[in-house]
Amino acid sequence: MVHEPVVIGGTYDWFLNPAMINTQAAPSVFGVWDLTGATVTISFINPSGDGTQFSATVLSATAGTAHYINLAALFNTAGDWGVSWKVSKSGTILETAIVYFKVYASGAAL
Repeated sequence: MVHEPVVIGGTYDWFLNPAMINTQAAPSVFGVWDLTGATVTISFINPSGDGTQFSATVLSATAGTAHYINLAALFNTAGDWGVSWKVSKSGTILETAIVYFKVYASGAAL
């Protein structure tokens, strides 16, 4: 699969696809988490280690999917960035691990 490079000033559609949760009765079995009534946020960590959180939009609550389209001003520095999702529902809060990616100078060849 070819991935589009993230560049300074670019806008991208970030997907949570799908939110998964397990139970105490079956801790090794994960299933789609119905996001009805949930608050979903996405956080980005810039190369300096500073984080910024944004509200995401639930696409399909029953399918556990959400997305966020970033503003062009978000990626203003080339380097290693991080992204994570947080879902809060009925007092339960789950956050994904931070996934790191590289932001390139605009127009940079890979």
